[in-house]
Amino acid sequence: MENKEVVVYKGSVGAWINGLMLGMLVGAVTALLYTPRSGPENREMLGEKTSQIRERAIEIVDDTRSRASHVIERARGQLERGSEMMREHNKELREENRIMEDQMRKTYDL
Repeated sequence: MENKEVVVYKGSVGAWINGLMLGMLVGAVTALLYTPRSGPENREMLGEKTSQIRERAIEIVDDTRSRASHVIERARGQLERGSEMMREHNKELREENRIMEDQMRKTYDL
């Protein structure tokens, strides 16, 4: 079985999204400062860009949730399989222990 390590840093997705949003905001403001458009044109463009950014952020969040959910489900399945293997192994060990105790009793007439 192939072992894959998944490292999840608490808050890393949120920090990434915050950085993405901040970068888009800085880019939009910079574009507004250097554009030859009029005020109403700039406001309309800003509204459109804001909507696009919001939609993209929602897509990113939904995709991240979906991927995280998939990883969690796989981890649960692996944990359940591992737990079942441990239960079976413990059952076998208890049976071996019982057999050895029986043999010791017979050997030493305990």
